[in-house]
Amino acid sequence: MAKKVKKSRRPAAQSQDRAQADAGLVLTEAIADYEAAIESRAPSFSAPTVLTLDAKGPSAAIPEGSVVVFVARKGGANLAQIASAVEKGDLAAVEKVHDRLAAAIRRRIEGDKTEPREIDAVPSYSELRYGSKTIARAIFLETPSSVDARVFAYNGGKLTPGKFQLVQYAKSGRGTELETLVVIRPPTLSALEKTILAQVPAAGSEANISVDMAFIGKIVRAVVNAGKNVVQRLAAAATKLTRLVITVDPQLVTVGCTPGCPTGAALMVATVSYVKVGGKAPSDGLPEGFGETNYTLELQKSATAADLLRIRKAMVVEQLYGAKPE
Repeated sequence: MAKKVKKSRRPAAQSQDRAQADAGLVLTEAIADYEAAIESRAPSFSAPTVLTLDAKGPSAAIPEGSVVVFVARKGGANLAQIASAVEKGDLAAVEKVHDRLAAAIRRRIEGDKTEPREIDAVPSYSELRYGSKTIARAIFLETPSSVDARVFAYNGGKLTPGKFQLVQYAKSGRGTELETLVVIRPPTLSALEKTILAQVPAAGSEANISVDMAFIGKIVRAVVNAGKNVVQRLAAAATKLTRLVITVDPQLVTVGCTPGCPTGAALMVATVSYVKVGGKAPSDGLPEGFGETNYTLELQKSATAADLLRIRKAMVVEQLYGAKPE
């Protein structure tokens, strides 16, 4: 009887496995380098300005059911203009500033060919906390718009403004005074959602806001020495990319839509991405089954604040991109 010869995997499959392994290794090393960088720096703390936006209509800048945080150097005009528009409930004015910042990012991406730098070369990183929960890491301002904007899903439950805190990690003598604007845009809640959220104690309000919704963004945006390689390898490893297309800047990962995003989407999509790597959705990104109508599932009385938050993530991304990924 002839001996059976075990067929080896196709070269393409082996190449894909190697690319996935490389991507994972680069990300792991980058995260470790980032953690080492901030551990070597003394933290400083500041309290953000927290505003609530009362406005109707879709928005790529501040979606309904989200918290959007803007960090900039103190005294700049951008945050003051956004704050003024938010206080007036003027969504169009917010969008106008958002579009201007997005345009600056697009110009940089199209024209910049500078080489990435080492992680520790960045003079200042910041992290955002809500209570004991770190909701955003690797915030830094060396971006074309001089503003770092992050978006968080929000289920409509209680949030205590005083629990927001910016922690800055600057190299000795190189810190820049920062200001932070937190804009809360509550979702329209059903009676059942209100009932569920009313059961969440004030001490449990951390369950009402997500961590930074980026999969690539929250790490790679700050990992300036690895950003190009990480995204190129992720793209090579992916069996399928959704309608979102990744574009890489040495200091910024931004995402565009195919065939096109809403006018001002570039700024927000810099912090929110959805990519299937190896056919699987990122575990720390959007909910399982995203791309289906999972946010229309009937809620039960046993649902939790976390269930509502998971649903809001899908709805926020739909507002950001104008449509769910295919």
